[in-house]
Amino acid sequence: TGNAHGLAHVPRCLMSNIYAEPRDWKQEELIEETRNGIYVQGVIRAQSTPVEGLFMIQPESTTIIHNGKLQETVRGARVTGRAQESLRAIDGIGNRLIMRATVEKEFNISDGAPPIRTTHSLRIQ
Repeated sequence: TGNAHGLAHVPRCLMSNIYAEPRDWKQEELIEETRNGIYVQGVIRAQSTPVEGLFMIQPESTTIIHNGKLQETVRGARVTGRAQESLRAIDGIGNRLIMRATVEKEFNISDGAPPIRTTHSLRIQ
């Protein structure tokens, strides 16, 4: 498909840029409008199992939302859920694009997304 890249080593297929388009919610509104939930910032590690449709995210930080307010921080959390159900249940997308650049498997990659709220149940491990 033409997405392999690598100059100093054997080219490998790997997407290099992933972005989600911002919408109209302010980040504060997303939190205030959430009765009970989790607030995840940044990603240390993410993986999925396409056959089962599951995903796991190890966030940089995880905070519990209770009655529209950020409460306690959960250390070392891993957030898991069903990808398709979580994507279908998105009901709020923030207006600020948060971007990051990193290196994965010796390749430069970048990604970006605004704050996103889903009403699908996610689990913290």
